[in-house]
Parts: sequence; structure tokens; C-alpha cells
Amino acid sequence: MSNQLHELSRLLSIFRESIRRVFTTPTSLWLVLLGFFALCLSGTVGFSIYVFYQISQGEFFKVSPSDPAQVETIDRTLLAETVESFRVQARQFEQLKRAPARSIDPSL
Repeated sequence: MSNQLHELSRLLSIFRESIRRVFTTPTSLWLVLLGFFALCLSGTVGFSIYVFYQISQGEFFKVSPSDPAQVETIDRTLLAETVESFRVQARQFEQLKRAPARSIDPSL
């Protein structure tokens, strides 16, 4: 048992020493960063390929048929009232364009 513990502590000390060596030189730090981003890039590319194949096979956006859509009808009387009010406003605007606006001289 003590022999196994001694072997385990020796392996851990080797691991700690290699980690300490990696994080002391700038070159090794850049290599760790490069490896990390390469791993992230490969993961992103792999996921993109997976999603592409799922979409191309039609499995990704599979939607079950739902209830038929109900269409709300337009209230015809309200629509007619609105259109008529716009016509009245258009007539008033045309009258204002034709006749000059009255202005009262404040000095009188």
C-alpha cells in the first residue's frame, strides 16, 4: 500500500513539475493558447457540420402539424367609418390648400 502511495506521489510530482515548466516560458504559454483555440475551433466546426447534416436531412426543424389557423375577420363597419374619417380629413386638407389661411393682424 505504501509502495502504491509512493508511486502515486511520484507521478503527481512529475505532473506538477511539467505543469510548472509549461507555464513558465512564453513559448509554451502561446502553444497552450494555440491548442486551446484549436480545440474550440474543431468543436465549433464539428457542431456546424452536425447541424448542417441535420438540416439537410430535414430532422432539425421537424414540426408536428398544429391546429388549423383561425382567421380573424375585419369589422366592416369600423373599417368603413375609418375610411370615411380619412376622406373627411382629405377634403378639409384640400380646402385649406385652396383657400389661404386667415390670419388676424394683432396690431389692430
